[in-house]
Amino acid sequence: LRTALPVRLSGSQHRARARHSPVQMILDRIDTDKEVRPIRSPWWGSDRTDVINDFQPALTAVSGSVEKTDADALVLGVAKGPEGPILLPNPLADKADKSVADSLQALGASGAADQLLRLPGVDGFKSETLVLIGVGPLTGEPTGGVSLEALRRAAGSAVRQLSSADSVALALPASSAEQVSAIAEGAAIGAYSFNHFRSSEDAKSKTPVSEIRI
Repeated sequence: LRTALPVRLSGSQHRARARHSPVQMILDRIDTDKEVRPIRSPWWGSDRTDVINDFQPALTAVSGSVEKTDADALVLGVAKGPEGPILLPNPLADKADKSVADSLQALGASGAADQLLRLPGVDGFKSETLVLIGVGPLTGEPTGGVSLEALRRAAGSAVRQLSSADSVALALPASSAEQVSAIAEGAAIGAYSFNHFRSSEDAKSKTPVSEIRI
């Protein structure tokens, strides 16, 4: 990415870059429940469009019931606890939550960062696939038990590894604006794709997740 940027940016170009940041655009309207679609920034320049993919994932903040969210995959977080993997707070019903939590070790989940497991969808949810993403060790934060950086990295890792899906719902702990911000940042970075110089046709044809719901 750095090699594709202009060497020098003027003051106005820096301001344009900040205004059109995909993360900033969703954070500015995070409580509206409306789709936020970032646009191409003018500082790319017209001669860069043949190198940079048309990176426009739709980032949506969902404040209502996640059961009604129409996404290909529903992502839950798993942390690495002192005595084994721990399922992080999530929107599953109590019975489903207990079933998944009790099965973590049998499924091979460890809670290690970047570990991703795919499971069949849960009854009552529209998503056909339930995904468990590792967030790393518990660090004792009062809201969810994990740090903002852990949430940021987990969101990015999940979106990157689920590039075959068109839409993803991230049901990671998001009870505060800071947590939502961290998840949105990670998701936006994880959805970025730059395959122009890849030699493999399969790699070039891969498309990033186009719709992300938080």
